[in-house]
Amino acid sequence: MCRGTLAIVDDDRSFVEAVAIFLTDHGYRVIESFGGVEGLDRLRRNDVDLAIVDVHLPDLGGIDVAATALGAGLVRAVILISSDDHPEVARRAMAAGAKAFLAKPLAPAQLLDTIAKAVSDRAR
Repeated sequence: MCRGTLAIVDDDRSFVEAVAIFLTDHGYRVIESFGGVEGLDRLRRNDVDLAIVDVHLPDLGGIDVAATALGAGLVRAVILISSDDHPEVARRAMAAGAKAFLAKPLAPAQLLDTIAKAVSDRAR
């Protein structure tokens, strides 16, 4: 049974692939993207429940991706992630409309809990 469709937008291919396998194993359909422009394109072409977006992307920043996707109704919720866990980065992520900001490396249980909460909050 599919628990929902998630998009992962990150320029680190090995990270995207590992997280995609993990989330697929936990019942999610996963759409992979390796940059902000590609991520927005895939969000436009798919019905996505939640996007997991890296803040620092080489072509279009993750905060811009989140704000654009949410503003255009391309995704129901966004979780922004980054290895830069400076408080200002987290503040900007939340100001862009993200349901959560998670620092890399991601803790698997925390990621699953955050996804469940973000999707649940959005359903209300």
